[in-house]
Amino acid sequence: MAVEVDEPKINEHKILVIDDSIIEHKVLGSCLRGENYVCHYAKSGPEGIELVGQVQPDIIILDIMMPGMSGYDVCDVLKSDSNYSGIPIIFISASEETCDKVKALELGGVDFITKPFDKTEIKARVNTHLRIKSLENQMREHMDNLELMVEDRTKQLIAQDRMAQIGVLSAGVAHEINNPTAFIRGNIQTFSRFWEDLEPVLKTYQQHQEGESHMIPFILDEIPKIIDGIEEGTSRIHKIVNGLKSFVHGGESQKAITSVDEMVQSSLDLCHNILKNNVKVDLTINNDLYSVDVDHQKIEQVLINIITNAAHAMEKKKNARLILDCHNHCDEINIVIKDNGCGIPEEMMHKIWDPFYTTKPVGKGTGLGMSISRGIIEEHGGRIDLTSEINKGTTFIIRLPKAQTLEKEG
Repeated sequence: MAVEVDEPKINEHKILVIDDSIIEHKVLGSCLRGENYVCHYAKSGPEGIELVGQVQPDIIILDIMMPGMSGYDVCDVLKSDSNYSGIPIIFISASEETCDKVKALELGGVDFITKPFDKTEIKARVNTHLRIKSLENQMREHMDNLELMVEDRTKQLIAQDRMAQIGVLSAGVAHEINNPTAFIRGNIQTFSRFWEDLEPVLKTYQQHQEGESHMIPFILDEIPKIIDGIEEGTSRIHKIVNGLKSFVHGGESQKAITSVDEMVQSSLDLCHNILKNNVKVDLTINNDLYSVDVDHQKIEQVLINIITNAAHAMEKKKNARLILDCHNHCDEINIVIKDNGCGIPEEMMHKIWDPFYTTKPVGKGTGLGMSISRGIIEEHGGRIDLTSEINKGTTFIIRLPKAQTLEKEG
């Protein structure tokens, strides 16, 4: 099948002329020449329908009276196909009968032009309907964007509501944990005082025993270790619970001069459970670190998010290693968090900052963490830099400006 087509042009509207008359092709081509158009031509209804799928025209000029398949039939086929139903169709005909015009419009045509053509009228009508189509496309795009914005905002509100519920539950859990922990700490302190009196008695008894006892040396050796272990464990519980309470009560914190090492250590404490099984943590904190003027709860939120993501990236790693290095650089503090996990593909690195983008399975992540983290750091006048290599690991560098104080630091 041979189909005529004008010479292709760049960035121009595509017009499909479906008419069995070659003369009409030339006349319409002459009328539209010089405008921002590229015209395609078909000599019959079936050819025109096939060409619609090939060129995806912006507008169709369709003759009514054609042998085999009329323009009405062509319009009916195109309007019944959702892929093509939105293409404006301008009918052309030598008929001036009102009933023909009405039928053309009822079938879905946007206009009706009577032969012979007036060049100015053809241009004006085509331009008008192209502008209308452009406006409809813009409106449709705005509606789609609006739906996405509403959907995104809804997800954010749901996430915020979940965080609020977690905060309430965490506060209750913290209270319930603190009570028995305080009871254990009190008792072990009492036991420790008793042991101070009991230990010399056992040693004296052992010295005056005629036979050798294996239990007394064991007791003398193990009881101090047990006391230290219980005190260390309850102290750790207390520290984690206080950190959790501080973390979930986000609205109560304000910016203050804060020590970076305390925030880093607190974040590691809260992430202890996901790191303890298979991750070796190397922490380096320079002694002369600048202080920072930050909302410590928000910065801890960023640290916890990055550390958690690093732990997930190293889940299948045999020698998983997390390196944290805090040091001064010019007038800022750099917090380097480096893992040796699976890495991030180069084409995805810019996407991790997008809201709701996540590589985790459904239900395992909201995709908000990194977007929120970058927002928090930028809110504090800093930035987050990222480098990554597949199967070698990922490095985040959090850069925060040092606190402006009257004292000379460092």
